[in-house]
Amino acid sequence: MNIRKIYVDSKYRLLPDTTTSSSFTVQLNETIECDDNTGLIIDDICIPNTIGTVINDINGVLYFIQADDNIGTNKTYHILSIDTKSFIQVLH
Repeated sequence: MNIRKIYVDSKYRLLPDTTTSSSFTVQLNETIECDDNTGLIIDDICIPNTIGTVINDINGVLYFIQADDNIGTNKTYHILSIDTKSFIQVLH
């Protein structure tokens, strides 16, 4: 019996701009031919814990002050816009 492992990661999906990390297609580097008695076993899966932590119009802006001296008299005010993004913690 010939055993082969194929590792699939959604970050390497085809058409990443029009697909999601849960509905996608990948292209293998080589063709794999299977006969009629071929079976498939999923023996490991990694599901990310995704939290939408930055949301536009709610918390997408960071305000901070840069003090140019020790007394705090010379200050520069900054506004930094943050893109909407989900930060991922991978669970195994």
